[in-house]
Amino acid sequence: MAQRNINGEQYEAFLIRGDLNGGPVPVAFASGVTISGVTIGAEVEISNDSGNPVPTEPLGIPLVARQLTAGSGSTNTPLTSGCTRISMKAIGADIRYAIGSSSQTASATSHFIGNGERLDLAVPATPNIAVIRNGSTNGTLELTELS
Repeated sequence: MAQRNINGEQYEAFLIRGDLNGGPVPVAFASGVTISGVTIGAEVEISNDSGNPVPTEPLGIPLVARQLTAGSGSTNTPLTSGCTRISMKAIGADIRYAIGSSSQTASATSHFIGNGERLDLAVPATPNIAVIRNGSTNGTLELTELS
């Protein structure tokens, strides 16, 4: 983050982009949040150009970290009961995956995540995920279960 000095006081400057034209989104801070060691607010309210709040939803609390090997055959992994979302990143290869509420089988036509790509998804009750490599190179799906 860039630091700015205004009237002899140091501030952290950052820009959140997200309106329809790619312009800045106004942000208001309440007391209690610490950014770069400076406490400035406990809550962040993001509003649109009309000043109306933009609904936001926290991704979740990390539960379990998993490293799933994506090889030449599909492998299914049951996730923790109570996991409602996942964050996953493909490492080393493009990967195909299937998610469901019972044992899954991934194939060449399953959902795709590219090498280096991160996806954040909601998952069904009793979640299972199956992975398989997309090409000839094995990879790892780094997966974090969230509540």
